[in-house]
Amino acid sequence: MDTVPHRNASKSLFVPGNRCLLILMGQRYLVSIQKADDDSIAVSFPIRDFPVEGMRVDLEFHDTEGYTRFESEVM
Repeated sequence: MDTVPHRNASKSLFVPGNRCLLILMGQRYLVSIQKADDDSIAVSFPIRDFPVEGMRVDLEFHDTEGYTRFESEVM
């Protein structure tokens, strides 16, 4: 199980179309990466006004070897 991102993990994982789990307040949502740059990551989410700015969310990418989790904050 991999919980520490590899140096270039974001380059290969944060590609538009890739799917991951977004963990928010103990709930998991399947989302797709919409776009990513050096400062931010945009994902699909069914509700436009939630979560609100400043909330913590985690992104988990799963594969056959385990998963990688990224801690993040809503902008």
